[in-house]
Amino acid sequence: MEDEDRIPFLILRLEGEALTLWRGLKEEVRTWEDAIPRLRLNYGDHQAHQKATSAIQVLKQTESITAFFTKVEELNLEAKIPRENLCLTLMPNLCRELQAALAGLILDNPSYERWKEVCLTIGTQ
Repeated sequence: MEDEDRIPFLILRLEGEALTLWRGLKEEVRTWEDAIPRLRLNYGDHQAHQKATSAIQVLKQTESITAFFTKVEELNLEAKIPRENLCLTLMPNLCRELQAALAGLILDNPSYERWKEVCLTIGTQ
């Protein structure tokens, strides 16, 4: 469905309080990109941030290191853990072999990107 068709379809699906809210917003909201943040603010999952943060904290590397980082970064779009804190958050979640390999390296306060690069290099060997 094209973006310009989504808003009329959305309006047809709204009822009650949501329709009342929409009537107040319709002059300000012209595009789908404008509509989504407004609706999420009022009706979105207000615990999504905490759920995503918790999911990152318990996520274990059980598959490839690439798949692990893909999942972490997907979850972090919602969790918004500062990248400089991700290294410490993720270290215990890596497989034991990778943790052991990383322990032998001296990485003085690396950036997340550098730490991830090292993990990917070691984890794919």
